[in-house]
Amino acid sequence: MKFRFDRSVSLVLARLMSIRRTQPASGRFPILMYHGINGTLSRRHPYFETNTSPAVFRSQMQVLATGGYQPLSVDDALTPSSRAVAKRPVAITFDDGYADFYDEALPILVEFGFAATVYIVTGSTGKQRVIKNGKRFMSWADVCDLPKCGIRVGSHTVSHRNLREMSRSRVEEEVRRSKEMLEDKLGAPVESFAYPYAFPEHDKKYVQYVREYLQMCGYKNAVSTIIGTARVLTDRYLLPRLPINTFDDDAFLRVKLEGGYEWLHALQYTRKAFSRRRV
Repeated sequence: MKFRFDRSVSLVLARLMSIRRTQPASGRFPILMYHGINGTLSRRHPYFETNTSPAVFRSQMQVLATGGYQPLSVDDALTPSSRAVAKRPVAITFDDGYADFYDEALPILVEFGFAATVYIVTGSTGKQRVIKNGKRFMSWADVCDLPKCGIRVGSHTVSHRNLREMSRSRVEEEVRRSKEMLEDKLGAPVESFAYPYAFPEHDKKYVQYVREYLQMCGYKNAVSTIIGTARVLTDRYLLPRLPINTFDDDAFLRVKLEGGYEWLHALQYTRKAFSRRRV
């Protein structure tokens, strides 16, 4: 396995935290971010990998089970009554709506009795499973089957393009239309949204605009690629998540769950702000 600076630092910080902390932090709930559940690996550094093999995914779910975590949907994790029942709440999310979620991840989640939230790209969802850029997406029949298994469905836009690079009218079409399509197919409210691509949290005007439009459309929360752990007082439209992939061994996953990965957000934010100044 390639050396991972983020893993090494996180493990050291986690050890220091465990020495200083006498009890688990209250009022926090990690939101795990998955994408593909398959054995394909990219040539990029493990930090940027977005796939998780089914075997590793099963092992990670076992870590949650043995650790006493209770997976909830994002909607339920934000509901005080639901969160209060769970001793160690965690939300599991999957972006894009790939068919391997249905084929590989769903049976494992059902086996463990875990809830999750899947964010669908409606423009890549059809009567049959659609293949785009080498990726196979769930069909509408697959998507409509998810609530029966305890899986919540959220919106991930229509085309999965970078919203910040679009006109406001196009952004509004992507956000509104995807919600309408999902609700029409599911016959139920869709209240959670996932921003595609790296979320520009440093652009305060954009953040305010997109938050207000999500609220106007009836969304009650939105998850982002901001690294961190959600808390009770976290802005519901700027929920941070913890990226998970096939290179996250059990020890590293536990560190992320316990808050030992949050230090990386400062570097993430600085990189975004610096990139903006250079443009």
